[in-house]
Amino acid sequence: MKLIKHLSLYAILLCLPGFLSAQVHYTANSHTTQYPFSFGFGANLGVYSGWSDEDLAALIAGDPAKNIEGASGNTVRPTLPENFLEQWGYDIRKDAFNYYRDIGMQGVVAFVGFPSDAHRETTEHCPGVRSNMFKNMYTPIWDNGENGTPVNDTNYYALYLYKTIQMYGDNVDIWEISNEPDLTGSPSSYQGPEILDSWWNRDPTPCELAIKAPIQYYIRMLRISYEVIKSEQPDDFIALGGVGFPSFVDALLRNTDNPDQGSVTNEFPLKGGAYFDICSFHTYPHIDGSTREWSNSANGFVYFRHSDRTVDNGYIKSFMAHKKVLEDHGYTGNPFPKKHFIVTETNIPSKQFGEYIGSVEAQRNYTMKVLLKSMQYGIQQVHFFTIAEEGQYFTQEFSHMGLYKKLGANIQAPMNYTEQGVAFKTTALLTKGYVFDPEKTAALNLPLDIDGLALKNTQGKYIYALWAKTFKDRNESVNATYEIPTVDDNNVMEIYDWDYSITGEKDAVPGKILHLTGTPRFFKPIGQAKLAFEIRPIIGPNPANIDFQVDYTLFDDADVQIDLYDILGAHILSVLPKTYQLPGNYSTTITTEFFPTGIYTLRIKARRQTIVKKIMVQHF
Repeated sequence: MKLIKHLSLYAILLCLPGFLSAQVHYTANSHTTQYPFSFGFGANLGVYSGWSDEDLAALIAGDPAKNIEGASGNTVRPTLPENFLEQWGYDIRKDAFNYYRDIGMQGVVAFVGFPSDAHRETTEHCPGVRSNMFKNMYTPIWDNGENGTPVNDTNYYALYLYKTIQMYGDNVDIWEISNEPDLTGSPSSYQGPEILDSWWNRDPTPCELAIKAPIQYYIRMLRISYEVIKSEQPDDFIALGGVGFPSFVDALLRNTDNPDQGSVTNEFPLKGGAYFDICSFHTYPHIDGSTREWSNSANGFVYFRHSDRTVDNGYIKSFMAHKKVLEDHGYTGNPFPKKHFIVTETNIPSKQFGEYIGSVEAQRNYTMKVLLKSMQYGIQQVHFFTIAEEGQYFTQEFSHMGLYKKLGANIQAPMNYTEQGVAFKTTALLTKGYVFDPEKTAALNLPLDIDGLALKNTQGKYIYALWAKTFKDRNESVNATYEIPTVDDNNVMEIYDWDYSITGEKDAVPGKILHLTGTPRFFKPIGQAKLAFEIRPIIGPNPANIDFQVDYTLFDDADVQIDLYDILGAHILSVLPKTYQLPGNYSTTITTEFFPTGIYTLRIKARRQTIVKKIMVQHF
């Protein structure tokens, strides 16, 4: 069972024999739970023929038992829709959710809703279109325990949640209520408050919303969710269903669940903000207009399709807009508790479509910057769309998003990371266990053309992520130098590039001057340790036919070890067993005459350095 992080009479009652359920007598207007998980690196599972949800989750977190290294993620966002559970049985995904815990997933998000046909209301709130909401949501949530459940069994949404929690409650941490309820093509959704017909000034109509019902019905879903889920799992979080428009959130916060225009009455006393803990939002900067501006002088749009624009003017701007709405309605800590934030869908494509941004480099850089900026701004977890490119039901640019290239027929097929996947994995490997340090970041005093941040772990160790800011349309190429003020000239910085998680390569350089590009680089101060290598080893010829030579220089004494591995990581040859060497120039020759043609990895260790070089054997 989950560790209870807050105790109340109602939580204690849950443990008493014979007590079916303890109804909560608090709301998100008076109560908040501290977010207990470390930063979440996640991805949406998607649907891929021949692949189980467990196999896909292993691609995120890794699983040695399946021989999957994974992308070093630590969270996942599956779904438990009623129409699926009613058809296949409520235990259909039990093993999968147990598996998520087994491989170390934390802060697991499950989005819920989507009634079966028998439990879907037949009302047409939007003329000619059937509602997507549950029947009988406005019947009482609770009864006196008839039928063996504490909820009213004729309130189909309440009953579905109760049954789902009994089966999955211990393996879900965040319950996301529906998915994109405000998905729309209506311009009123994104128009500003100055437009009279915008959602800032009127409620969305049922025809404008994906739920095809009044917004008060969605608030009713939130209210039922809060009461039922908190009664069974008081530590769990209720999240909005991946919303896209701050104006929709504003409408939630100014309405109750009263079907009579959301007015406040004794029966409907509280507005929508009382019934969720987390604002979960979705953002796709390639389609939200953030990469272009209208120019009267050009009589057309001016474009800014580069990674920093998508992050700052797209992703972070969306976060700040949602945050401001909540703050404007009092969710600042006084009078109401602050909300947490997560992002359960985001990405940009790796291929250009029409006017959209799209390139391998831009997507790679977007991934790293989004993760880092999320840590800086307090967004608790990020789920990229999606596991792999070209999944089922994907269209156009969404087929060119994913941590992996197109998957084979099943888990036995080869799996190849995209550059996005490599960048995701590197960022996760290097920053897990670290948190944003605002003081150290401020001390960097970064110039306008450079961005980045400082992160600190529980041992007081720091890692810096820095990059030169991109500024040209459809161009990720940019360079800058930066003199870091936090180390002196005798200190050493270890440098990790975006592909470190695959290559294992890192540099170590003395002094303060750091060379930056539009792709984030990571820097770790390693104190007063001396560099073992004065220069990087020289390897030639590469590719080699019969043999190749390794030359290296030591400027201080060190224990040196050189090993050769094949492309799968198997140890092939101990070139130089751990040997103490004095300062000087060294050379060793490796005979490759009897090695199969292919790529090999050479690892040279000396003091605190490990240098990894790829070599190719090619027999002519």
